[in-house]
Amino acid sequence: MDIMMWEPLWQSLIKKKQTHGEHSLSKDERLWLLLRQHIDEVEENSVIGFYCGEDAFLVHDIIDAWQSLGMDEMANIFERGNALFAGDGFPENDAERDALIEAWQDQEYQKIFRELDEDFEHALPQAELMLDQVARRILAKMQV
Repeated sequence: MDIMMWEPLWQSLIKKKQTHGEHSLSKDERLWLLLRQHIDEVEENSVIGFYCGEDAFLVHDIIDAWQSLGMDEMANIFERGNALFAGDGFPENDAERDALIEAWQDQEYQKIFRELDEDFEHALPQAELMLDQVARRILAKMQV
């Protein structure tokens, strides 16, 4: 589904969320919004860019969402990204996260993130197809 098809759905769901709250969204609507935003962010900024952004704190929800669609390949990319954060995994605050990311400037980490980006690009077509199915279910319910 190209942007011309899903952009009206995006606008409609954002308006619903802003007007009535996130609790007013169905499970499919929340899932679709979360993953659509996630894909757009990673496509625009890369995997490391995602981890630098404000939505990085949703990474566990994003992994769960990919798994709920049977997209273990996509979930695994972000599990591997999380594993780069030593200790307890992904940090809970910006300062801690940013300090760790700053330390990732050496060649070893750059290679890992190139691999994660390549894996994301490889998994993306199937992920888009899965999200299209969710969008079609949402649209079908809207037309009833």
